[in-house]
Amino acid sequence: MEQSIRGQNSPVMETANPLIDSKLRGVEFLKTFVGKPYQDFDACGNYLGCFEPLYHLYGDLPKYALPKAKEGYFAEGFARILENFEKVDTPEILDMIVFRFGRDILHVGIFIGGGKFFHVQRGSAFEIRRLFHYENKILGYFKAKSHLARKY
Repeated sequence: MEQSIRGQNSPVMETANPLIDSKLRGVEFLKTFVGKPYQDFDACGNYLGCFEPLYHLYGDLPKYALPKAKEGYFAEGFARILENFEKVDTPEILDMIVFRFGRDILHVGIFIGGGKFFHVQRGSAFEIRRLFHYENKILGYFKAKSHLARKY
């Protein structure tokens, strides 16, 4: 049985597995943000950056006020985010992917299945990309710990 999630035009197949259905709804939820511009910080001064899709997905993920002028603000925020995830060998839908670009630039995305991931980066908007273009930059896959509640 096919049904459209949140009025989107891309139908989602319902399965007999509630966990899979939930993850597919999560992917459709993320797709509603495609085209939204990148933001460094929210109105309260909390760092968003490439973590913003994670904040949309996980309502309980703590945000941190990290002044942009502070040396290492991204690394500090990244370490705090990572405390809420555990490393896995193989990604499942909605797992976080950590990338390294160059020597010291870290970036995160969300695996959405089918060899694709969802992310946002400075100077761009939320988008879906093919993972094979970035395979040599992947540092690891991370599953959200059970205390994080999903927002969709």
